[in-house]
Amino acid sequence: MAELYYPRSAERAEQLFASQPELLNQYRQLNRQRSDLLLPNRPYLMSCQPGDERVLAVMNQFSSTEMQRLQHASALYDEHLLAIAAITEELIAPVMALVEEHGANAASALIGASKHQ
Repeated sequence: MAELYYPRSAERAEQLFASQPELLNQYRQLNRQRSDLLLPNRPYLMSCQPGDERVLAVMNQFSSTEMQRLQHASALYDEHLLAIAAITEELIAPVMALVEEHGANAASALIGASKHQ
């Protein structure tokens, strides 16, 4: 799984990796398009496994507000966050789509009818 770092305030890569020069070199290789200044609420790739750059590309599409919400959720739920996301996507999102498409009353009727089949 991709290892990402989200600074809460602006900081320099040299300060973050002061005691780990090999990680500073790895950071510079993985983040060539960025300066050594890490901006707050933006993801920075800290691992180099296959597919990690795609994860970073997806994370870079989030707005600053979305990143702050993600950081907050991650701080609150830590290792449970992936399970919560899976439950939301598989169980809650379909119900919310029904509500948006048909309204709350019709969605309730559809859900109730599906339980009795």
